[in-house]
Amino acid sequence: MNLNRALTKRLEEFSMLITSFPKTTIAIVLVVTIFFGFWVPGLEIDNSVDDMLPGSHPAKELYDEVTETFGGTGKVIVAYRRKKIFSEETLSRINRLSQEFSRVEGVKDVKSIANARKMEGGGGGLKVTRLVPEAGVNPQDIPEIKKYVEGSPSLRGTVLSTDGKYAGFLIELSEGASDSGVYSDLESIVEEQDDPEDFYLAGGPAVNAEMTSSMKSDIVTLVPIVVGVLALVLYLTLRTVGGVYIPLSVVVLSTVWTLGLMALTGTEMSMISTTLPVMLIAIGVADAIHILNDYYHRLQKEEKLKEPVDSVIKHIGTAIVLTSVTTAVGFLSLTTSPVSQVGEFGLFIGFGVIAALVVSVTWIPALLALTDHAEGKRSSSTEKKSGEEGSEILAGLGRFVVDNRTTILIVGILILGLAAYGATLLTVETNTLRFFRPNSEVRRSTEVIDDSFGGSENLSILIEGDLKDPKVLKGVLELQSRLEEMEQVGYSLSIANLVVEINKALHDNDPAARKIPYSRNAVAQELLLYEMSGDSSDLGSLVNNSYEKARINVRTSSVSSNKLAEVIARVEDETKEIAGDSFDVQVTGSSYLFKVLTDLLVRGQIVSLSIALFAVAVIVGLIFLSVKYGLLSIIPLGFTIAVNFGLMGLLGIPLDNATTMLASIAIGIGVDYTIHFISRYRLELNSGESPATAVEAATRTTGQAIFFNSVAVAVGFGVLLASSFTPIATLGALVALTMVLSAGSALTLLPAALLWTESRTKPN
Repeated sequence: MNLNRALTKRLEEFSMLITSFPKTTIAIVLVVTIFFGFWVPGLEIDNSVDDMLPGSHPAKELYDEVTETFGGTGKVIVAYRRKKIFSEETLSRINRLSQEFSRVEGVKDVKSIANARKMEGGGGGLKVTRLVPEAGVNPQDIPEIKKYVEGSPSLRGTVLSTDGKYAGFLIELSEGASDSGVYSDLESIVEEQDDPEDFYLAGGPAVNAEMTSSMKSDIVTLVPIVVGVLALVLYLTLRTVGGVYIPLSVVVLSTVWTLGLMALTGTEMSMISTTLPVMLIAIGVADAIHILNDYYHRLQKEEKLKEPVDSVIKHIGTAIVLTSVTTAVGFLSLTTSPVSQVGEFGLFIGFGVIAALVVSVTWIPALLALTDHAEGKRSSSTEKKSGEEGSEILAGLGRFVVDNRTTILIVGILILGLAAYGATLLTVETNTLRFFRPNSEVRRSTEVIDDSFGGSENLSILIEGDLKDPKVLKGVLELQSRLEEMEQVGYSLSIANLVVEINKALHDNDPAARKIPYSRNAVAQELLLYEMSGDSSDLGSLVNNSYEKARINVRTSSVSSNKLAEVIARVEDETKEIAGDSFDVQVTGSSYLFKVLTDLLVRGQIVSLSIALFAVAVIVGLIFLSVKYGLLSIIPLGFTIAVNFGLMGLLGIPLDNATTMLASIAIGIGVDYTIHFISRYRLELNSGESPATAVEAATRTTGQAIFFNSVAVAVGFGVLLASSFTPIATLGALVALTMVLSAGSALTLLPAALLWTESRTKPN
């Protein structure tokens, strides 16, 4: 007994069991749903870029090491616009805000003009004090404060913008602090001011917090919309009330199962998995549509409610199970991605597809056995015979394919050639700031800070060597000087800058003394004086206790992934040239992780796509016990993927965290159409029909369900166009296009290829 027959027999027996005990079946499904639903409220969201990388990745290990040694690189940058920064009123407000910001839960440190350190030498010692006393500013000290800040390279561009129009607050978060919680509290403080419109918040934690807020908003907004739109599409296609509520109940139940499992396993939602509920709703209707479409046709022959249900499961149950399995395999191929969030998405949407299958073959037969919602679908004397059911338009399409099979294949090959060229133009984008629309608040704030403070992104350069050796310190300064010549680099700070400022202070603030001392002992002595001068906590963010490791903080403007790769490549080249044998250099930081993430996305896309196509070919070949059908099944899938990537390249749409899932979606959903078409085609052949007649019959009947399903899924994903995230909106448009291409190629290229192979093996 082959796989098809064995599975068909088991499904027939299973269907009879379900329809014999429908109430028990419904009760079991509801109990399972309640169990998973209990965990859903505990689902959390996480968007940090460092969590996207596997913990064992060298870049992640280095990032964690630097963070543990010197503190986090993630900072919220607040820019405060004032006509006159150095006035008693403004400095007093900056002082008060610095104290309020520092009291926010999760804030580790705040740097501003008010608490900036001023170094003065005298009597062989070093005195370090706050520029503005905590008690308040003395009006007589304002000219001296202004002169000191404007003359300090380490303060200009950090606590004061380069154009002098903005005061800056650098807010460092504690390890494990909630980006959303801190950002929300900071916004609350800003909103309480008389001039909240003059404040601009940016930086990694701010972007993460805005992403989390937008994700929650998307889920609340998009899910009801997609349900409503699908309800309309289902009614227009199936034209019964049951044709609406039964498929929607399936996707709601399977979505609850999936989200509950995520919460139960402690898996957090990311920007990518925000689309998971919408995807499951759009994809999960597939099995229900096929079942109901066949069920309504069979009502024309069967008068009892139970008999059509059993006939449906016997007739198309095998195809439904196998298409669901191959759809799940398409998504599970994403688990091979080295990007953890992509892998998790593939795992859980794969589970969701199987959950939808389980609900479809239990819940739907049970409901149909208990209710009669399709009286209008029963046969009458004026209706067509069952052998002629289906769309006449699709029947015409079938005849067109039969008559023009060669032309269709040639046109397909020409389109593939154009798509191949477009694919060479494809770029990759992982900068999360660019996921927001251009008019969003966080992007406008970032532009202000990029222009006025030299950047909002962070690179960290780890220096290993003798950090008291003047040669090493001079090399660090030279490296910083080279970096600051780059257009995208606005500012850098290291232990070498601090040593220079200490040396200047000890020489009566003589500008000529702003340099590294000549001997190692002199450097060590000056650093010791600084440590003894009072609060030297800022040393810990620049150098470790043994002075063997140091960090250069480099601030860069927010740029595209391609431009970032160029910046990092130049940074690495400059560091190697200057460091030589004097010290070792490694590059890390949140911006560097974006670059690593870009490389991993490309590699993961190639691997998962190859695995998915191979797995589908093998599974389809095993289903039909035919190598030919296995290979032919790849044609519509490969065509759809190639055209999508080609179009993305031609239109300048980048491959990003969201669109990297496009190929797996195309395979996961497209294989459904392919298997259903081949299954019906083989059924017609086995009943004695010719290949041409079999193609026409399959296009007329199964093609109708394929059309309905593609419309439902395309419209469902089209709702994503309303997302606040550009990549998610783009993904929605591309998936809608994918459904058109996938259904179209399954009803044209696939039958043309089937006829071509039949004519080669069985000539007339």
